[in-house]
Amino acid sequence: MHDALLAVDIGTTNVKGAIFPPEGSPASASKRISLEIDSALGTAEQDPEEIAQAVFSVIKELASKVHGRVGAVAFSSQMHALGTLSRSGRPKTKLLTYFDTRAAPLAREVEKVGYELYLETGCPPLHVYPLAKILYLKSRGAVESGDRFLLSAKDYVLLKLTGEHVLDLPTASGSQLLDVKRLRWSGLALSLAGLDESSLPRLVEGEEPLPVTREAAEQLGLPSGTPVYPGVSDAAANQLGVGATREGEL
Repeated sequence: MHDALLAVDIGTTNVKGAIFPPEGSPASASKRISLEIDSALGTAEQDPEEIAQAVFSVIKELASKVHGRVGAVAFSSQMHALGTLSRSGRPKTKLLTYFDTRAAPLAREVEKVGYELYLETGCPPLHVYPLAKILYLKSRGAVESGDRFLLSAKDYVLLKLTGEHVLDLPTASGSQLLDVKRLRWSGLALSLAGLDESSLPRLVEGEEPLPVTREAAEQLGLPSGTPVYPGVSDAAANQLGVGATREGEL
């Protein structure tokens, strides 16, 4: 028997997982997560720790169904979230999701270079993207020297699983911080945000394998060194799901 493949999707209200053994039927599991919304304040936040705990619960449950014979773990997740990490790698803020509107006034700063930034990042000057949210947090004094940023719902999960602060290119393309032609962080966006690359995740291909840490493997019942693939965003996963893998197919 070959090892099973385990896939996890981090949504806005649920973490969903499925495991695909080489023999037998697939199995699934899910865990509900909180989305704290206050329409009057414009807040729509999630707790990175709660998301990570939900993901770990789903992985552990599914791994047990194949007696730990997991060959790889891969992810998709929602886009456009933003949070901060301390120097020690602990979440300092909750994740501002794409529903959060508090950065709307700061989007006007982005509009000043909107067309040029759009050509470089592929993202129009809207508050849903992490760039405006960075400006918002900085305006509130919520960002300190040495802080790092979470740019999606899975960044912190990957950090806890692999010890690496990384982000896949498909998800990074929805941050308004990626130069989509050069596939590196946008100098224009970094200048506007007053940041350097050290505060952002390391960019990786979605299919780059990152070994699970020994601690996480023991906690989840995974084989030591199981490869974890950052995967794609939920939007990219939708395209793959309908078979749109070439230009002009969607």
